[in-house]
Amino acid sequence: MDKDHRKIAVYIDLQNVPPRSIPAVFERLMGDWELVTKRAYGTALTPYRKLLGSHGILPIETASVKPGKNAADITLTADAVEELCRGQADAFCIVSGDSDFTALVSKIREQGKQVFVFGPPSTPDTLKRTCTMFFVLQRVEGKAGRWRTEQGHAGVERTDPHASRLSQKLSQLVEEFVANPGKKTVDAFSGFVKHREPTFSPKRYGARSITSLLRKFAVCDLRPLTDAMGVIRSYELVLCRSQVTDSQRALAGDQTIEVS
Repeated sequence: MDKDHRKIAVYIDLQNVPPRSIPAVFERLMGDWELVTKRAYGTALTPYRKLLGSHGILPIETASVKPGKNAADITLTADAVEELCRGQADAFCIVSGDSDFTALVSKIREQGKQVFVFGPPSTPDTLKRTCTMFFVLQRVEGKAGRWRTEQGHAGVERTDPHASRLSQKLSQLVEEFVANPGKKTVDAFSGFVKHREPTFSPKRYGARSITSLLRKFAVCDLRPLTDAMGVIRSYELVLCRSQVTDSQRALAGDQTIEVS
């Protein structure tokens, strides 16, 4: 697990996203960021206080106002701007699919901060294009109450001309790593890659860590590994369904990641 975490402030619009999707958002962020601010906004939050409390989220309950005005949106925006002025957070996360936050996201980015947006598939393109990176919130089929995040296309820069080749190489390495005995954690995979290519660095490919690189190219699933208190300590590499069959055959050829 990465030690050099940057700070991120998380603002959740519970008027727009289901509370049960929150763990999936945190699973995505906690490998790379220290969550210094965690707030959720909405009306009638009493049924969700236990869930919010278990993740250290401060519930901000807002009163209903006249039609056409959303007090939760206004309060969330005000708090985010206050944090922007205070300068404690290196980046911001908005959990909502509401296009009303487009102006807020644009203002934060004007100040040189990254903004990650998590929202439903129906999230408007205007919000997707404005943020640094967009993630889709989706239910896990066959698992009641479980949600997952998937990196969207809007707002994501893909400028590396070797991205396709790197993705293929990473996929091959993951298959070989998982097929071998031993721990399947991200730390173990990092050691495996460095043994194969000592000069390899995720930062060369626009990622802060090996965890971020695996997520960026989505070459496998990352299953959170928690301690007795429920705190995520690492991640286990799990092959995607499409990879399972391929991993059962012998891998041939040179699979070293090129860094030149």
